[in-house]
Amino acid sequence: MEREPHLDIDAHFKRHERFLVIPCVCKRERETLGDYSCKLPMKRCGFVGLPPQTPLGETVLDREEAMALLARLEKQGHVHLAFYGFTMFAEAPQFMGTCNCCTCCCGILHGAKLAGLEFQDGPQKSNYRAVIDAEKCTACGVCIKRCPMEAISEGPKRMPLSCPCGAMPEMRPGASQVDRDKCIGCAVCVTGCPEDAIMMEPVSEEEWFHVPSSLTEWEEMRLEYLTTQK
Repeated sequence: MEREPHLDIDAHFKRHERFLVIPCVCKRERETLGDYSCKLPMKRCGFVGLPPQTPLGETVLDREEAMALLARLEKQGHVHLAFYGFTMFAEAPQFMGTCNCCTCCCGILHGAKLAGLEFQDGPQKSNYRAVIDAEKCTACGVCIKRCPMEAISEGPKRMPLSCPCGAMPEMRPGASQVDRDKCIGCAVCVTGCPEDAIMMEPVSEEEWFHVPSSLTEWEEMRLEYLTTQK
Protein backbone atom coordinates (compact mmCIF):
# COMPACT_ATOMS: atom_id res chain seq x y z
CA MET A 1 0.00 0.00 0.00
CA GLU A 2 2.91 2.37 0.56
CA ARG A 3 3.90 1.89 -3.07
CA GLU A 4 0.41 1.67 -4.56
CA PRO A 5 -1.92 3.73 -2.33
CA HIS A 6 -4.31 4.18 -5.26
CA LEU A 7 -5.34 0.53 -4.82
CA ASP A 8 -6.24 0.85 -1.13
CA ILE A 9 -9.80 -0.48 -1.08
CA ASP A 10 -10.02 -0.27 2.72
CA ALA A 11 -9.28 3.47 2.58
CA HIS A 12 -12.01 3.85 -0.04
CA PHE A 13 -14.57 2.19 2.22
CA LYS A 14 -13.54 4.41 5.12
CA ARG A 15 -13.97 7.57 3.02
CA HIS A 16 -17.63 6.88 2.21
CA GLU A 17 -20.81 5.67 3.90
CA ARG A 18 -22.87 4.92 0.80
CA PHE A 19 -21.88 2.99 -2.32
CA LEU A 20 -23.43 2.60 -5.76
CA VAL A 21 -23.38 -1.05 -6.87
CA ILE A 22 -25.01 -1.68 -10.25
CA PRO A 23 -25.79 -4.70 -12.45
CA CYS A 24 -22.97 -5.93 -14.68
CA VAL A 25 -23.46 -4.36 -18.12
CA CYS A 26 -21.69 -7.23 -19.87
CA LYS A 27 -23.75 -9.93 -18.20
CA ARG A 28 -26.99 -8.06 -18.87
CA GLU A 29 -26.06 -7.58 -22.52
CA ARG A 30 -25.42 -11.27 -23.07
CA GLU A 31 -28.71 -12.19 -21.42
CA THR A 32 -30.59 -9.59 -23.47
CA LEU A 33 -29.09 -10.91 -26.71
CA GLY A 34 -30.07 -14.43 -25.76
CA ASP A 35 -26.42 -15.40 -25.66
CA TYR A 36 -24.66 -17.32 -22.91
CA SER A 37 -24.71 -15.99 -19.36
CA CYS A 38 -23.13 -17.44 -16.23
CA LYS A 39 -24.84 -18.12 -12.91
CA LEU A 40 -22.76 -15.59 -10.99
CA PRO A 41 -24.51 -12.54 -9.44
CA MET A 42 -25.80 -9.76 -11.68
CA LYS A 43 -25.26 -6.91 -9.20
CA ARG A 44 -21.50 -6.70 -8.88
CA CYS A 45 -20.02 -3.56 -10.43
CA GLY A 46 -19.30 0.00 -9.33
CA PHE A 47 -18.78 0.28 -5.57
CA VAL A 48 -18.50 4.03 -6.19
CA GLY A 49 -18.68 6.22 -3.08
CA LEU A 50 -21.77 8.42 -2.73
CA PRO A 51 -22.71 11.31 -0.40
CA PRO A 52 -23.77 10.08 3.07
CA GLN A 53 -27.29 11.53 2.66
CA THR A 54 -28.00 9.31 -0.38
CA PRO A 55 -31.06 7.13 0.40
CA LEU A 56 -30.39 3.41 0.62
CA GLY A 57 -32.00 1.28 -2.03
CA GLU A 58 -31.54 -1.66 -4.39
CA THR A 59 -28.36 -0.22 -5.89
CA VAL A 60 -27.25 2.00 -2.99
CA LEU A 61 -25.66 0.06 -0.15
CA ASP A 62 -24.22 1.13 3.17
CA ARG A 63 -20.60 0.43 4.04
CA GLU A 64 -21.22 -2.92 5.75
CA GLU A 65 -23.41 -4.23 2.94
CA ALA A 66 -20.93 -3.14 0.27
CA MET A 67 -17.96 -4.71 2.04
CA ALA A 68 -19.85 -7.97 2.58
CA LEU A 69 -20.85 -8.10 -1.09
CA LEU A 70 -17.30 -7.42 -2.26
CA ALA A 71 -16.04 -10.24 -0.02
CA ARG A 72 -18.61 -12.67 -1.47
CA LEU A 73 -17.70 -11.71 -5.03
CA GLU A 74 -14.01 -12.25 -4.30
CA LYS A 75 -14.69 -15.68 -2.80
CA GLN A 76 -16.67 -16.64 -5.90
CA GLY A 77 -13.66 -15.88 -8.08
CA HIS A 78 -14.49 -12.53 -9.65
CA VAL A 79 -11.60 -10.46 -11.00
CA HIS A 80 -11.39 -6.99 -9.46
CA LEU A 81 -10.86 -4.64 -12.40
CA ALA A 82 -10.26 -1.52 -10.37
CA PHE A 83 -10.59 2.01 -11.65
CA TYR A 84 -8.86 4.91 -9.98
CA GLY A 85 -8.27 8.57 -10.62
CA PHE A 86 -8.30 12.01 -9.09
CA THR A 87 -11.31 13.02 -7.04
CA MET A 88 -12.03 16.61 -6.03
CA PHE A 89 -9.38 18.03 -3.67
CA ALA A 90 -7.34 14.80 -3.85
CA GLU A 91 -3.58 15.33 -4.12
CA ALA A 92 -2.91 11.81 -5.36
CA PRO A 93 -4.85 9.19 -7.36
CA GLN A 94 -7.34 7.18 -5.33
CA PHE A 95 -9.20 3.92 -5.69
CA MET A 96 -12.66 4.94 -6.92
CA GLY A 97 -14.45 1.68 -7.60
CA THR A 98 -14.25 -1.66 -9.34
CA CYS A 99 -15.99 -3.95 -11.75
CA ASN A 100 -15.95 -7.55 -10.55
CA CYS A 101 -15.64 -9.61 -13.66
CA CYS A 102 -15.98 -13.18 -14.84
CA THR A 103 -14.55 -14.53 -18.07
CA CYS A 104 -17.98 -15.83 -19.08
CA CYS A 105 -19.54 -12.42 -19.64
CA CYS A 106 -16.92 -9.69 -19.27
CA GLY A 107 -16.25 -7.91 -22.55
CA ILE A 108 -12.73 -7.03 -21.46
CA LEU A 109 -11.63 -10.49 -20.34
CA HIS A 110 -13.81 -12.74 -22.48
CA GLY A 111 -13.97 -10.51 -25.55
CA ALA A 112 -10.22 -10.29 -25.99
CA LYS A 113 -9.89 -14.07 -25.82
CA LEU A 114 -12.64 -14.56 -28.43
CA ALA A 115 -10.87 -12.15 -30.76
CA GLY A 116 -7.55 -13.92 -30.27
CA LEU A 117 -5.95 -10.84 -28.74
CA GLU A 118 -3.21 -10.74 -26.15
CA PHE A 119 -4.21 -9.34 -22.77
CA GLN A 120 -2.06 -6.25 -23.27
CA ASP A 121 -4.91 -5.10 -25.52
CA GLY A 122 -7.10 -4.99 -22.40
CA PRO A 123 -6.69 -3.25 -19.05
CA GLN A 124 -3.37 -2.76 -17.32
CA LYS A 125 -1.95 -5.83 -15.59
CA SER A 126 -1.18 -5.55 -11.90
CA ASN A 127 2.41 -5.23 -10.72
CA TYR A 128 2.38 -8.74 -9.28
CA ARG A 129 2.45 -12.28 -10.62
CA ALA A 130 1.34 -15.55 -9.07
CA VAL A 131 4.01 -17.94 -7.80
CA ILE A 132 3.15 -21.49 -6.69
CA ASP A 133 5.02 -23.36 -3.95
CA ALA A 134 5.36 -26.84 -5.47
CA GLU A 135 5.99 -28.39 -2.05
CA LYS A 136 2.69 -27.12 -0.66
CA CYS A 137 0.66 -27.70 -3.82
CA THR A 138 -1.55 -30.80 -3.64
CA ALA A 139 -2.61 -30.57 -7.30
CA CYS A 140 -6.26 -30.11 -6.35
CA GLY A 141 -6.85 -28.11 -9.52
CA VAL A 142 -8.81 -25.26 -7.89
CA CYS A 143 -6.42 -22.60 -9.18
CA ILE A 144 -6.59 -24.01 -12.71
CA LYS A 145 -10.39 -23.72 -12.71
CA ARG A 146 -10.39 -20.23 -11.18
CA CYS A 147 -7.73 -18.61 -13.36
CA PRO A 148 -9.53 -16.24 -15.77
CA MET A 149 -6.67 -16.20 -18.27
CA GLU A 150 -5.96 -19.95 -18.38
CA ALA A 151 -2.48 -19.11 -17.17
CA ILE A 152 -2.25 -22.06 -14.75
CA SER A 153 -1.88 -25.69 -15.74
CA GLU A 154 -0.83 -28.99 -14.22
CA GLY A 155 2.91 -29.54 -14.20
CA PRO A 156 4.83 -32.76 -14.91
CA LYS A 157 3.82 -35.87 -12.97
CA ARG A 158 5.61 -36.31 -9.66
CA MET A 159 7.24 -39.34 -8.11
CA PRO A 160 4.83 -41.41 -6.01
CA LEU A 161 4.94 -41.44 -2.26
CA SER A 162 6.42 -44.58 -0.70
CA CYS A 163 3.89 -47.33 -0.15
CA PRO A 164 4.14 -49.47 3.05
CA CYS A 165 2.93 -52.53 1.14
CA GLY A 166 5.88 -52.37 -1.19
CA ALA A 167 3.75 -52.01 -4.32
CA MET A 168 4.57 -49.32 -6.83
CA PRO A 169 1.77 -46.71 -6.78
CA GLU A 170 0.94 -44.53 -9.76
CA MET A 171 2.73 -41.27 -10.36
CA ARG A 172 1.21 -38.33 -8.53
CA PRO A 173 -0.35 -35.38 -10.38
CA GLY A 174 2.08 -32.57 -11.00
CA ALA A 175 2.02 -29.37 -9.00
CA SER A 176 0.28 -26.48 -10.69
CA GLN A 177 2.49 -24.10 -12.65
CA VAL A 178 1.99 -20.53 -13.86
CA ASP A 179 2.56 -19.18 -17.36
CA ARG A 180 3.97 -15.82 -16.35
CA ASP A 181 3.26 -14.19 -19.71
CA LYS A 182 -0.45 -14.94 -19.41
CA CYS A 183 -0.77 -14.10 -15.71
CA ILE A 184 -2.40 -10.70 -15.12
CA GLY A 185 -1.77 -10.67 -11.37
CA CYS A 186 -5.42 -10.71 -10.32
CA ALA A 187 -4.80 -13.07 -7.35
CA VAL A 188 -7.99 -15.05 -7.94
CA CYS A 189 -5.87 -18.19 -7.58
CA VAL A 190 -4.52 -16.99 -4.22
CA THR A 191 -7.94 -16.36 -2.70
CA GLY A 192 -9.14 -19.80 -3.77
CA CYS A 193 -6.16 -21.99 -2.86
CA PRO A 194 -7.10 -24.26 0.08
CA GLU A 195 -3.45 -24.96 0.90
CA ASP A 196 -2.15 -21.37 0.84
CA ALA A 197 0.37 -22.58 -1.72
CA ILE A 198 0.23 -19.48 -3.94
CA MET A 199 1.53 -16.01 -3.31
CA MET A 200 1.83 -12.81 -5.33
CA GLU A 201 5.34 -11.55 -6.01
CA PRO A 202 6.14 -8.08 -7.38
CA VAL A 203 7.44 -7.73 -10.91
CA SER A 204 10.90 -6.31 -11.57
CA GLU A 205 11.62 -2.59 -11.54
CA GLU A 206 11.77 -2.64 -15.33
CA GLU A 207 8.28 -4.14 -15.58
CA TRP A 208 6.67 -2.04 -12.84
CA PHE A 209 3.82 0.11 -14.14
CA HIS A 210 4.18 3.59 -12.71
CA VAL A 211 0.90 5.28 -11.80
CA PRO A 212 1.13 9.07 -12.21
CA SER A 213 1.26 10.93 -8.92
CA SER A 214 -0.45 14.10 -10.17
CA LEU A 215 -3.18 15.04 -12.61
CA THR A 216 -0.63 16.87 -14.77
CA GLU A 217 1.55 13.77 -15.03
CA TRP A 218 -1.57 11.69 -15.71
CA GLU A 219 -2.48 13.86 -18.71
CA GLU A 220 1.09 13.86 -20.00
CA MET A 221 1.21 10.04 -19.94
CA ARG A 222 -2.18 9.90 -21.65
CA LEU A 223 -1.06 12.21 -24.45
CA GLU A 224 2.19 10.30 -24.90
CA TYR A 225 0.23 7.05 -25.18
CA LEU A 226 -2.15 8.53 -27.77
CA THR A 227 0.71 9.78 -29.93
CA THR A 228 2.38 6.37 -30.01
CA GLN A 229 -0.71 4.50 -31.25
CA LYS A 230 -0.80 3.58 -34.93
